[in-house]
Amino acid sequence: MGRLFAMSEKDGKSNFRKELAIAIFTTVMTWLLGKVDGWLEKSDAKVPDWLMDFAAWFARATPINNTLLLWCLLSGAMAFWLLVRFVVLSRRVHAQHAAALEKAQRERSADAAARQQIEEKLTKVRGHLSMRNEELDKAKEDLAVARQQIAGANPRPKTGLASYVPPPSPAHNDLFREATIEHVHWRWDYHPNGQPLNMRSFCEKCDMPLKLNEGHRSPSSGYLNVACRSCRHTIHMTRTDIQEANNARDIIERAIRLDIWSPYLKENQLRKDRISKDAAASQLGL
Repeated sequence: MGRLFAMSEKDGKSNFRKELAIAIFTTVMTWLLGKVDGWLEKSDAKVPDWLMDFAAWFARATPINNTLLLWCLLSGAMAFWLLVRFVVLSRRVHAQHAAALEKAQRERSADAAARQQIEEKLTKVRGHLSMRNEELDKAKEDLAVARQQIAGANPRPKTGLASYVPPPSPAHNDLFREATIEHVHWRWDYHPNGQPLNMRSFCEKCDMPLKLNEGHRSPSSGYLNVACRSCRHTIHMTRTDIQEANNARDIIERAIRLDIWSPYLKENQLRKDRISKDAAASQLGL
């Protein structure tokens, strides 16, 4: 485009010089013709009669003098020539601009096609990334379950009679298999040696499974916020999911060891009644 403007500027300067020369030539010729006309009027030279008759006829038929008429004719010719030059130059510039515009449109179309290809590739990459994230979440869940099973199959070494956990009695085995500890409701199984294992977490409000490893840490408080996928009830943890499971297991072992697990049964029944009542009210639209 810069080259096009430079060429147009160069052509314009050349045309201006030509037009200026024509204007000067026309002015000088007009002045000379006026001088010649005045000299003929003052001169005593013999002019042929036919030329005088033609001059008289031309003067009668023309409302203006000969000098002004000639100047008008020359000016009109120059104006016509300038108009033709302007039209030719305009067409040339228009053609150059049209070619540049067409080239820009082709480049824009190519850029749009390339951008569309990039968007398609980015969509594919996002899909693969989402699949990999799901696989990673599943692997984390499997790892957490495996750790709990390993911890149940190989209980931590404990010393002293106070830390001994006797094998669960039939009452323990049948009745004490769930409890709300702090802000999470837990369910578990028993190892033959009496160790709680397979710790599973549930929402305390609606009893839906709760994934403690899918929390988001708050930058202001530092807590790990975990929201229930069903009722959106949010709990705030200061420990990781493994630490929460180990802490719940310690509290369960202590309740069995000290034989104070019975109050948990009443709390479980009250919780069950409350959740059932809320679920029935929700179905009725209350």
